[in-house]
Amino acid sequence: MAKATQYLRVQIGDGLFLLPGASGYAIEQRENLSTADAAGPVAAWRAVRNRRLPAYSLDGALKPARRETWQRAIFIESAPGDGVGFVADDVHLLTEEEVTVASFEPLGPPPTPAGHVFGGAWISGTTPGMEDDRRDAGGRASSGTNAEVERRREQPSKHVILVFEPRALVAYLQSLGGA
Repeated sequence: MAKATQYLRVQIGDGLFLLPGASGYAIEQRENLSTADAAGPVAAWRAVRNRRLPAYSLDGALKPARRETWQRAIFIESAPGDGVGFVADDVHLLTEEEVTVASFEPLGPPPTPAGHVFGGAWISGTTPGMEDDRRDAGGRASSGTNAEVERRREQPSKHVILVFEPRALVAYLQSLGGA
């Protein structure tokens, strides 16, 4: 896995994942896409140079699942002017200083000809992008007494966040069909 200088934290249903910034991707807001009909795994389409690129709807286990609450779609470029995407509930850009990724190879045979969908993992003490318990998402001081804040600090939750291998993710998404 190549070292990235930034990562995109992506929430898909109840799952959190990282996408290396070294991969070519575009983030589109829902209102800028053509939505697909209710049948099939494709949730939306992105028009690029007289082509339509599909964005698949997945659950937190990356299985096709119809979800209506998504806000954005991430499209990964597989070749100039070509690619595939998936819909996400939330995205957040993280720098390499915020993330320490360890490479690993998942057990079992790869699910795609391009290899395993994940090539690394990050074990964080808190949810990425929300490390400071004293601040809310807008950077304002969080509510709660000092004792409540200290209690939260004493009980940090550990999260294992898997890092996508972009080429394998593209191969997996393309294998879902419906495009």
